[in-house]
Amino acid sequence: MVEEQVKLDRGDYGDEPGRRSSGGAERERQIERLLKKAERVERWLQENGPKMGRQGREIKSNVTDNESAIMVTSHGTIQGYNGQALVDSKDQVIIHAEAFGESQDLHLIPAVLDGAKEDMGAIGCGEDYFVGKTLTADSNYRSPPNLKKCEEEGLDAYIPDKRFRRRDPRFEREHRQRQGRSINSLEEMESSMNLSSKRKNLINGWARKRVLPIRSD
Repeated sequence: MVEEQVKLDRGDYGDEPGRRSSGGAERERQIERLLKKAERVERWLQENGPKMGRQGREIKSNVTDNESAIMVTSHGTIQGYNGQALVDSKDQVIIHAEAFGESQDLHLIPAVLDGAKEDMGAIGCGEDYFVGKTLTADSNYRSPPNLKKCEEEGLDAYIPDKRFRRRDPRFEREHRQRQGRSINSLEEMESSMNLSSKRKNLINGWARKRVLPIRSD
């Protein structure tokens, strides 16, 4: 079987009926595919400039869909979009929805609010639609640009920082449990390290006792 596979890899069978195509032909097809891919990337680079991130630095582009972004999800890392929706909690109506090619929510509230104002203006609402209304969002949205936009629109925004649970007495029990798990994990790690150290010393001691000096009479 091994000899047959070696012959297939070398292309010794040629293109006989019932046999795999020669290794040389398969290699040629692989080279052709790679060359086409390289040409496609080269053509794309000539037609598109570098993709810049929020920090003014170039970020990774995508030849298939350059408006998408790398998303880290519970199912792993994917190339996709960050879907956003602004909902009227009283009437349970989505007043604006949009997909963004950004993995973070730190800069998305201004665009969502502007889109919502445009939608509400289309049905006769004024520019002051958001004044006095309440907006709630999770801690992923807490950033200076988002908070500034809420202030400009006159919104009563509630966006906690990422450490709010530590200050909220309702989460005190959960925080203690996490601390307890961390302490237990640390103690278990130290115990394991000490045990490993003791085992090593025991083995070394046993080895030293078992090794006898060689004497020549």
